[in-house]
Amino acid sequence: MLTSQPPCPYRVLAYVKGTINQGLLYHDPGARKRNKLSGRVDSDFASDIDTRKSVTGYLMVFNGGPISWKASRQGGVTLSSSEAEFVAASKAGQEVLYLRALLKGFAYLQHGPTEI
Repeated sequence: MLTSQPPCPYRVLAYVKGTINQGLLYHDPGARKRNKLSGRVDSDFASDIDTRKSVTGYLMVFNGGPISWKASRQGGVTLSSSEAEFVAASKAGQEVLYLRALLKGFAYLQHGPTEI
């Protein structure tokens, strides 16, 4: 069976060519935030209509650019928006602990708490 699409390697190259001006930007955020990990986290309460599960999303930033992010359905059903936010904050906290240990291995020791 013949298709009109080019073989896979050519599609990848066409994608790269079409997105050459897109990418992640890292910059010097200034002396107070230089080499300091920070994060954002949010959840939406019972957004999945079928299962009534909430969705957690977080983004971790280092030197002005994202280094870790995730969005996923929570494991259990929460009974309130506050509980969904606590579950989301817990997941983000676990990621912060991992990233702090990873950054320590690269000699970017984090002093003080990580703002989320």
